[in-house]
Parts: sequence; structure tokens; C-alpha cells
Amino acid sequence: MKEQKENDAEAEKIKSQIGDLTRKYFEITNKPGLTPVRYGGSLHDEKELVEMINAVLDGWWVNGRRTKEFENIMEKFFNAKHSIFCNSGSSALILAFESLGLEKGSEIITPALTFPTTINPAIRQGMDIVLADSDIGTYNVNVEQMENAVTKKTKAIIIPHLLGNMSDMDRIMDLVEEHDLIFLEDCCEALGSFYGNRMLGTFGDTAAFSFFPSHHISAAGGGMFITNSEELYVRALSLKNWGRQYSSVDYIPNQGLIRSDYIQQYTYEAIGYNFNASEIEAAKGIVQMGKLGEFNKIRQENFGLLLRFFKKYEDYFILPRTVNNRAKPSWFAFPLTMTEKAKKLFTREQLMDFLFKKKIEARYILAGNIMRHSAYSKIKFRTSGSLANSDKVFTDSFFIGVYPGINEEKMKYVRESFDEFISNPKANL
Repeated sequence: MKEQKENDAEAEKIKSQIGDLTRKYFEITNKPGLTPVRYGGSLHDEKELVEMINAVLDGWWVNGRRTKEFENIMEKFFNAKHSIFCNSGSSALILAFESLGLEKGSEIITPALTFPTTINPAIRQGMDIVLADSDIGTYNVNVEQMENAVTKKTKAIIIPHLLGNMSDMDRIMDLVEEHDLIFLEDCCEALGSFYGNRMLGTFGDTAAFSFFPSHHISAAGGGMFITNSEELYVRALSLKNWGRQYSSVDYIPNQGLIRSDYIQQYTYEAIGYNFNASEIEAAKGIVQMGKLGEFNKIRQENFGLLLRFFKKYEDYFILPRTVNNRAKPSWFAFPLTMTEKAKKLFTREQLMDFLFKKKIEARYILAGNIMRHSAYSKIKFRTSGSLANSDKVFTDSFFIGVYPGINEEKMKYVRESFDEFISNPKANL
């Protein structure tokens, strides 16, 4: 008994040391002007590190109890019937799309302002893609263009909730119901965003989330698929696990290809993948979900500080906005689009170069107009009207960070740096 107590005490001492060293590390690596003001990143402490180490020591690294616990947490959080933890948000998007089982040539409507892996699964499956423009300020799809794009061939819409923001979800759901459309939500940048009293991710038939280090929580990678459909869940689970059969024997006809007593674990019903995530990632994700509320509160505070600050520069930048007062985004970042007045004084790249020298990270808004990239130059897209806004975002927009790792001192440094540049752009070019 004495030996056990001494051993436990030593273990707790080591955990305490890990925590002290972690806090010291964060202090050293968070000095404005000396260390970068990143647009996003994984914010964690000894709690995540200890749980990740425990997962390693347990020795069961894939599809174990932590994966199931993480999935259960997500199902409870979204009041969803099913979830699947996988190795990335991009993989979650593949599961979310391919589980729908749409026929080749089906028409899909989605915004041109997007991220590649939002649209790639539909391209790979041979869908006919229709692109709609987005609104500058919200950076989300223009619903009127989407409404005008619907034809008798239209089967589904794919909407990425860019930067944690959203379009008018009332009109989108009216469109879905009127035309009996399938709806896939890309929520990789929108964990914890609300429209009215509903969270993004609960509107669609399927939804995908990402736990990449720069997103709302980080599992050191990983993604999550959610749905309320048993059928879509079973299909997605099979796709995630090599195409293995998960449906009942009665559900999938044998067709005489294999013996009826063949072990189901080695029976394959789909052309699948290996999208398994590790127990180490699940361990981190479990702890991070407990911090999501506080993380998103800080995001909102940082966003509010920047919005108030940039109001004096509305001649130079189009500021971010929501589509209406029912939209309650958990902002992924703070987007800005240069006005024509600003473009007469400096270019986007000149401003971003200045920020880079100041060790302030800034990024373009995803792909901008996806059609402008060489990978998509041979894809036959149909467009629903002009894509002028998507093109403007491609050339004139960028974002800076609001994530919880940006403390008050760093936020002050960011504001002072913009003041310095805009007060005399030529001197800073």
C-alpha cells in the first residue's frame, strides 16, 4: 500500500511538471513582435498531453474506446443519431458525399468560393457541377443565385459555411424542401456556429467537421461525419473501413458471389478507403471539446475587438457581416476585402508582406474562385450568373486570426501594426 501511494505521488508529480513546462513554453512562444501572431493553431495544455500519452501507453491505437467516446460526445453535442471519427475533414467530406449514393451525372449546386476538398468528391464521382457566387462580407453563397440554378436535374446542394459564417438558412431550407434536394453541410470552419437556435451541421442530411490544428478545436488532425440517417451512416462506415460490410446480411443480397457463412468482417460491399484516425487524436479531441465553449467565447471577443477597430478604416476595407440577426457565427477568422480606394494606395500583397515582416500571419480566403486554379481548368462547370464576387475575393481578400491563442497584448500589436501601415502606406512598401 505504501509503495502504491509513493508510485501514485510520483506520477502526479510528473504530471505537474509537464503542466508547468507546458505553461512556461507557451509564455516563451507568445511574445508579440518576437514570436508570430498566428491566424490559428492548436491551443492545449497538460490535460491533452497527458491523455495523448495515456493513449499511446494503452497500446490500442485505432478504433478503440476513445474513438467511441469522442463520437458519443459529438452525437450528444449535435443531438445527432450517428457520427464517424475519421482522419481528416477532407475524408469526412468524402464520406458525407459518397454515402449519398448519387448517380453519375447528377447535378450538384455549390459556391465557386470554396475549398478544394469541398467540391472534389463530387467531381471524382462524375457529378455535373453548377457554381453560384457568394456575397462579399458574409463570404457565403448567394442564395438567390442558388435558387435560380435549380433545374429538373438538380439532386443536391453542397454548402461550405466559410469562416464560421453562413447564408440565410431559412431560404436554403425552403429551397431544399421545395425541390426535395439532398443537403450536405461543410462545417470544417464552423464548429459551434448557430443559426437561430440550431447549430450548423444539424440542417443537412450529412455534415463534415475538421479538427485540423487551425480550426475551432484540434485533435492534431482528424475529422467527423454526422448524420441522422441509419442508411447513410452504414454506407459511410463501410467507406471509412476499406468497404467492409456493416449492413445486415438481409440488407445486402449475396448474389451467390460468396458463401453464406463467410465471415462478415472480411466481406466488402463498397469500394472503400482507410480513413481511420488514431486513438491519440481522439484523446486530444475529447479534452478539446470540453474547452470549445471557452475557445469560441474568446474568438467572439477577438472578432469584436477587430470589428470595432476596423470601422475607422471602412474606406479601405469591406468589413465582415452576418446575413441577418439570426446568424450567430463562431468566427474562424477575421476577413477583409480591399476597396477600390485602398487599391489605389497599396496592393493586397504589399499589405500582407508588411504583416509578414511584423510576424502577423494573414491568409487568402481559401481558394477564392475555384475555377481560377489550374487543377480545375478542364472541369466543365455550369455557372448561375456572374461570379464577380468570387473573383474579387480571389484578388482582393484576406483574413487575419481571432483564435484563442491571440491574447490581449497580441491583439493590441495587430491593431497598432495596421495603424502604422495605413497611416503611411508608401513608407511601408
